[in-house]
Amino acid sequence: MLRLIRALPDPEVSPVRVLGVDDFALKRGHHYGTVLIDMENRRPVGLLPERSADALADWLTRHPGVEVICRDRARYYAEGADQGAADAVQVADRFHLWQNLGDAAERLVARLRPQWTPPPPENPQVTVPEKPEGLRAQRIRERHAAVHALKNKGMGIGGIVTELGLDPKTVRKNMLAATADELIGSSPTGRQSSLDGHAAYLAARWTEGSTSTSRLHRELADRGLTVSERTVRRFRCGSRRTPNPPLGRPSRGLAR
Repeated sequence: MLRLIRALPDPEVSPVRVLGVDDFALKRGHHYGTVLIDMENRRPVGLLPERSADALADWLTRHPGVEVICRDRARYYAEGADQGAADAVQVADRFHLWQNLGDAAERLVARLRPQWTPPPPENPQVTVPEKPEGLRAQRIRERHAAVHALKNKGMGIGGIVTELGLDPKTVRKNMLAATADELIGSSPTGRQSSLDGHAAYLAARWTEGSTSTSRLHRELADRGLTVSERTVRRFRCGSRRTPNPPLGRPSRGLAR
């Protein structure tokens, strides 16, 4: 049945007025193609075996009539659109607009974070030992250092991509980041938790002997934090590497 279906001829592509262009991975990190979508009827109209300006320009030349190209931010798609449909208007889709805004906000927060003074704690300050930096964060630091070392030597994006074997988007993101911390985030592993800002409070409550997950969950809710009880339990389990205070009989939730 599959052979019969694959033997059928491809349907004719009707004229496309609004074309969506984005890449997809045939083999992540090694080989990428291009998917073309008719944005008005939300149907794919073409798959290109590569992501290049020439491939997109050739398809646009063979399918005239495109008025709007909603594309990925990649430079080669911009060049292909200029070559194959010079009169078409090029726009960004909602995903890439939100991605641009999110990236800019993260870089701004990372740059301004040292200038922010936290409010005085409500309870006595409890020192929470820092967790060792994870492998993901270490890889990000090494990659950021390698990209900037080549950049300082005057090498462009294309040369860095060839030298390090990285995706052009990854190279561009590392070049825009002044420090590796902008790419990692606030936690050593690069992953943020909604309880990071309440770590001192939770540590103080554990020191006082309050180890019931459900009780801590209710107290966090009273402090205005909306979080699941499962998240509190995971956060508690992740902190077991620190010495536990002398406790009485453990609660049922903690025993589980």
